[in-house]
Amino acid sequence: MRRVLLPLLLLSLVIPFPTAAQEPSIRIVSEEMENRFPVELLFHIEVEGQATEIARIKLFYRLRGSESETQVPLDLTPGPRVRASYRWYTEHLTVPPGAPILYRWEIRDRAGHVLKTEERTFYYDDVRFDWQTRSDESLTVFWYAGGEPFGAELYEKARSSLTTLEAGLGAHLDFPIRIVVYGSEEDFRSAFPRMKDWVGGRAFPAMGLTVQTIAPGDEEYLARVIPHEIAHLLFFQLTDNPYVTPPSWLDEGLAVYSEGRTNAYYDLLVSLAAAEGTLLPIEFIVGGFPADYERAVLAYAQSYSMVRFLIEQYGWAKLGEYLHAFKTAGVRFDRERAFQEIYGLSFEEFLQAWHDHVGLRGTPEVPTAVPTRTATAVPTPGTTPAGDEKRPGLPCFGLALVPFSIAVVWWRRKGEGRGARL
Repeated sequence: MRRVLLPLLLLSLVIPFPTAAQEPSIRIVSEEMENRFPVELLFHIEVEGQATEIARIKLFYRLRGSESETQVPLDLTPGPRVRASYRWYTEHLTVPPGAPILYRWEIRDRAGHVLKTEERTFYYDDVRFDWQTRSDESLTVFWYAGGEPFGAELYEKARSSLTTLEAGLGAHLDFPIRIVVYGSEEDFRSAFPRMKDWVGGRAFPAMGLTVQTIAPGDEEYLARVIPHEIAHLLFFQLTDNPYVTPPSWLDEGLAVYSEGRTNAYYDLLVSLAAAEGTLLPIEFIVGGFPADYERAVLAYAQSYSMVRFLIEQYGWAKLGEYLHAFKTAGVRFDRERAFQEIYGLSFEEFLQAWHDHVGLRGTPEVPTAVPTRTATAVPTPGTTPAGDEKRPGLPCFGLALVPFSIAVVWWRRKGEGRGARL
């Protein structure tokens, strides 16, 4: 049930942050952030000139993970004491609930004195709901439906997944992550006014944020989607580097593997493709997955199969070392050379070993369609995983028809005498 809009007075937050390199001639009297999610966010500031009139105020802001910063000169009438505001319209933008907004001020008086504040963080939360939270130093879970038991279940699954991945990979988060859970699709879509109806979740790895729709009582879905999202968020932080991007198959494959259960659908898809020599060439799942529906699903299946083989054959520690190599790489990073140094075999040799493992017959055929980067992430059947790119975020959705379509293909091929390795 939708919560009643909170009184506006509760949305105006006075923020008494200290400033960096205080200019004695200029004093910040007050700051306020007026949150009217999802329509707009208002920045208010009142400044006093100790020696002369305040002449100019500039606001700088950006979303965490963004490479660009917006700067805005505020409208004001110069004077000894000035109050100014800026209205940021977010209704038609992709600014998710819980997004960390980093901002700072630059204030100048007529004598040329300049006061520059440190960068602050404001979380653009969805204030229309009565959120409950559970948190520790690494993660915070937000929910409003299902009561304390549901929130405890969300938190414990997230905490367990993060602990398992960090221990296995020998790594830790650079900054905390947030998981925002809506109790219904209607509420979720109201937070993303321009979202398509079939989207049930979004991830924003660069922000350390995932926003999902999980109904209380849907324990099976919860058990899959939370570990999946945790893996994406951690993967981004472990590999984030402006010079190099890790392969998509590694990110998506680890996310599916982290769900902690065997994916029979994907195993079957890979077995059938291997038997017919129609596995996707590796270049089709390195920089982005195919736009074609069937090949996109196969791309996820192959990614999961490859990562599972990589972990089961060579262990978690080497995978953690390989991910760390992306984080510390320079401009001329050679991912295949790094693979050779860490795993003791070339990537081509690994691919051959994996091909043998899944029963590949002959050489994989090159699909007729040209691989393109997709705008949507195709998930494991029954889940809503998130995107893996360093873009603001990718929509997530379920594939309800995948089990049926795979079963039909399997039955047809079985009748033709092409049994699959299960």
